[in-house]
Amino acid sequence: MKAFVYVSTSFSNSELEEIYERVYPIDVDPNVAIQLYKGLPTSLLDSIVPKMVGQKKNYYVFTKHLAEVLVQNAKSEIPVCIVRPPMVGPAYTEPFPGWVDNLNGFNGYIAGISKGIIRCVYVTSKGTVDVVPVDHVANLTLVAAMRLGSG
Repeated sequence: MKAFVYVSTSFSNSELEEIYERVYPIDVDPNVAIQLYKGLPTSLLDSIVPKMVGQKKNYYVFTKHLAEVLVQNAKSEIPVCIVRPPMVGPAYTEPFPGWVDNLNGFNGYIAGISKGIIRCVYVTSKGTVDVVPVDHVANLTLVAAMRLGSG
């Protein structure tokens, strides 16, 4: 293996005002979090985990942040980088325009709206929706691995 690319999310640090291209420290030791998850009963985890998650928007971004810290701390002779795409949407061109392999997340909203199942969505003019086509994310990840592994 010449390179390791971890695919995270651009929302892993969304509670911060400004976000830069670096791994941010987290108040929870990822290894301790893993051991707690493995060793404690669900009833106890249900009371502990929300405190561990803190200001994170949800468990998904919390675990992505934990994984980024684990990747950064891993001792390896293999070059490592982290790709942080926002929400991943349908393909732009490859394998064909509009291609999806599931209806999770953003794709589910699009399918629901296009089929008339979802008829009303609350939006604000101050917000933005950050969505990148899946083929762009795949190509970016491959290019990152190639550049990282060649130099």
